Amino acid sequence: MKPSTVEMLRGYLMMASLAATAIDAVVLLAVGVLGVPERAFEAAPFRVGVLVVVALAVFVMRGLARSAFRSAVANHHAIVRDTPCQTVSISADCPFRLLVVFHLRLNRARVAFAA
Repeated sequence: MKPSTVEMLRGYLMMASLAATAIDAVVLLAVGVLGVPERAFEAAPFRVGVLVVVALAVFVMRGLARSAFRSAVANHHAIVRDTPCQTVSISADCPFRLLVVFHLRLNRARVAFAA
């Protein structure tokens, strides 16, 4: 597998893991604080709901990363070079640098960090 594909898959797995962790926290609060029985979280509708929430979370996080990238390009914090390899240079003072890098990893773009 190409390194860019591995980075892209790693990004999607990270997003899904963050969503699953948030769902786990909500379930723990529901069981511990609200006294919801554990068997409520073993039902098929809950499992389907979790899949839907994870998919929506990935979709929303990808959209946030895309809008951060567009904002960085518009504010000249990120510069797309028209070389054959389409490298993107990101300045050190970019306010949404992590989201911009995340967007580039999801889209298999090359990243150059500016000093």
